[in-house]
Amino acid sequence: MPLFPPVSSLASAAIGAGVHTAVDAVRGAAVGFGTLALALALALVVGIALLFRRRQRSTTQPGSSPVAPSNAALGIEQLTLHAGAILVRADDAVQSAENEVGFAVAQFGPERTRAFAEAVTDARAQVAEAFRLKQQLDDAYPDTDQQRRDWTKRVIALGESATRAIDEHTRQFTALRRSEADSPTRLLDLRAAIEHTRARLPASAATLQRLAARYDPALLTEVQTNAVDAEQNLAEAGRRADVIATRIAPGGVNAEAVTTELDAASSLVRDADRLLSAIEACDTSVGQAEAALSALVEATRTDLVESRAMRDAAPDPETGARVLRAIEEVDFVLAGTGSPSGPRNPVHDLGRLGSAVSTLDTALAGARNQQQRLAHARTALVGALVGARSEITVAKTFMASTHTDVDARTRLAEAERQLLLAEAASDPVDALDAARRAATAARDADALARYR
Repeated sequence: MPLFPPVSSLASAAIGAGVHTAVDAVRGAAVGFGTLALALALALVVGIALLFRRRQRSTTQPGSSPVAPSNAALGIEQLTLHAGAILVRADDAVQSAENEVGFAVAQFGPERTRAFAEAVTDARAQVAEAFRLKQQLDDAYPDTDQQRRDWTKRVIALGESATRAIDEHTRQFTALRRSEADSPTRLLDLRAAIEHTRARLPASAATLQRLAARYDPALLTEVQTNAVDAEQNLAEAGRRADVIATRIAPGGVNAEAVTTELDAASSLVRDADRLLSAIEACDTSVGQAEAALSALVEATRTDLVESRAMRDAAPDPETGARVLRAIEEVDFVLAGTGSPSGPRNPVHDLGRLGSAVSTLDTALAGARNQQQRLAHARTALVGALVGARSEITVAKTFMASTHTDVDARTRLAEAERQLLLAEAASDPVDALDAARRAATAARDADALARYR
């Protein structure tokens, strides 16, 4: 038996004593000063005990941890950091689920995975909306701290909602995998996936070799080791498959550890598949940039003839000088575009030439009519879209290989949003502006991811 009773017992005893004392005090109206003092002392004990008990209940419950502070208790800067952390977790969860959906379909079929796929799509939309709000908060603060707090809490709510949806469906599929004693079948599927992905290695290595012989190494930074990394992943997955084969029970009923090992080996194959797909995406992106650059160079040379005529007919010397400077800049960029003296970088050249042409368009804006402006915007839009897609691909490829903070992810989401606007816009001038904003946001995202 403990030497002293617990505080809660003392409180209960004090409360009981206080109640009885109060009753006795009512019954004896003609009590003396000493009795009154005793009643006051007991009342004080009761008050202290009640206060202690209330504080104890408000901070902890039996068997629970202290309650974490709510969003309302956080300052605006703390709330912003909290929102950023939640958004990063949500984005990671959605990206992981997006990779998982394809393999879930292969394992369970489209009908059984339809709800999972829809949940991932909905979660991606929520995360995109949260990033849009985060970008608006970064670009210009709302009028008041309360509005800023409300927007930030909305970011938190969207991120938490997306994460909950993904977690729920992930748990369901994890339980489904563990409930179905299908380890022998999964092992066969794993070995087939390893061989299928391994068959892609020679073509991927050849693609890298061809790209490296022709293009600037900076263009291939994010994929130059992908073939080697994928081969190592597949070798490790194969080794794990051999170990798993020795642990599968003849009847097909397996320990939970086997399922965990199968999940880990399958994850290695998925990573290898992603690495090889990134090589293919880089090859496609470079090819598109080459074609767009060639078309833009041809169109720009034609435009220069018109531009020189407009320079000579400028309404005032200042306008003529501005047009002349823009023409000289375009000539300089054209001279260095696709130079045979060194490795090519069509994505970089496309961006430089597009920027120079944009400056020239601005200088000539007053001399052109609306129809001419639309025609030039349509021509420039093709290259701007390709450039924006290439910049986004570069940023996404790098960010997939490393942990990045919420600011880089926000800029990447903004780049993707602006690209969608550019692709959907009916006005070529508006579309061109959106495509250029997309490319700029993608470059910002890449820089933030690399240098923070």
